Amino acid sequence: MFYRGDKVLIYGGTIDVSGVQTSVELATIEEVGEYELLVYFDSSRNWSGPHKVSRDRCMPIIRTFDQPKPSPIPEIGDLVMIFDYDIVSKELKKTVGNVQTLEYYGGKEKIKVMVENQLKSFDIKKCFIIQKAPRKIKDTDETSYIINVTKNQGVSDAKETTITKTIPVNRDSREV
Repeated sequence: MFYRGDKVLIYGGTIDVSGVQTSVELATIEEVGEYELLVYFDSSRNWSGPHKVSRDRCMPIIRTFDQPKPSPIPEIGDLVMIFDYDIVSKELKKTVGNVQTLEYYGGKEKIKVMVENQLKSFDIKKCFIIQKAPRKIKDTDETSYIINVTKNQGVSDAKETTITKTIPVNRDSREV
């Protein structure tokens, strides 16, 4: 549904012999009609006043959205890429390596990465994970609950149950 004051994405473009070139513009709805919308474009075209646009070329921007989970921080062994953009030369430098050390000092978080057989320190905010390091999974005995058979115990008719009670510990008291 479209409502006055909402933001919409307006799809457009050009079709010619060279192919299709698409564009997307952001606009604010001024009035809602049955087949068209009267919108103000949020770009530099705003000085030209409102424009009539077909509703079929518009997509409303939903008012609410789920906040995405924060990205995980790299762990030791992860393959990471560190990027650094130089404003003067407009050059993007990329460095790839394996995480060796994580450093936390006050508000500064640094990461040491093995690059060309040398440990180099980088700001963790300029780092993102390319591939997580494989984690070793602890070997456990396989248990079949259908016929009560385990690898080490063989066949048993009754399964033993052990109940453990946990008592809360008051960490503030000095009693042991």
